[in-house]
Amino acid sequence: MDFSIPLQPITRPQVNFLAYRGKPVLLFYFGPTCPHCQAATPEIQTFAGEIRAKGVETLAIANMRSDFQEIGEFITKYGVKIPVYWDTVRKFGETYQVTSLPTLFLVGKNGEVYRLENYSGHASLDSLRARI
Repeated sequence: MDFSIPLQPITRPQVNFLAYRGKPVLLFYFGPTCPHCQAATPEIQTFAGEIRAKGVETLAIANMRSDFQEIGEFITKYGVKIPVYWDTVRKFGETYQVTSLPTLFLVGKNGEVYRLENYSGHASLDSLRARI
């Protein structure tokens, strides 16, 4: 995983995306107006608490088609507690060829990446649990 990709920090402006290199991380790539992303958010946040106890950070990355106001409204409406970044130049989405939302990436300490598209609730989370 390339943690040098330029992402704009939204909720923790002092923490650069690069700070997560070498750490196990779950990335939730979403669109704030995407109904599937909205439905997945509470489950992802609950899961984030579960895996944090195992040393895995969870980050949300808003796609480029989002705007700052939409992201802010999403954070407020869904009570988002995980750090949120914004793919302002679509470098992350382009690099990892994200074509559907939400897309999840589980990144291991050594940088190995497991990609999960077409999020489907508990079945998807069980798949991720098995890899942590």
